Amino acid sequence: MASASDDRDTNEQTTALYRAVVFAEWQSLENTKVFSNLAGLEVKYFATTLDGAKSFAAQASLAFGDGPFWIVGTSIRTNYITEDMRCFVDQGAIPTITLPNELFPERDPPETVWAPTNELP
Repeated sequence: MASASDDRDTNEQTTALYRAVVFAEWQSLENTKVFSNLAGLEVKYFATTLDGAKSFAAQASLAFGDGPFWIVGTSIRTNYITEDMRCFVDQGAIPTITLPNELFPERDPPETVWAPTNELP
């Protein structure tokens, strides 16, 4: 049987989230510390590993010419993540969380965890 302290431990566990962003989104995050979406978009995709976010950036760069990319990291309480929010991208290689807009305030402030060489202003 679970105790009250077991419930508290479960509610306090966090999941690390990483997102590859281009300069405009990175600059917005640096200034506001808040994720936002364009009108009509309901979620943002976050890899659950730094390598996953770097892989996504590499794939987007090859496929669409996007970049350069910065990687920002944040975390959210694990109990906020539902099975519907879990998916895989990059042909199933990158475990991903689709975070709905309404949960943006529930995560920790984003921090830059990786930047392209010679790209920081």
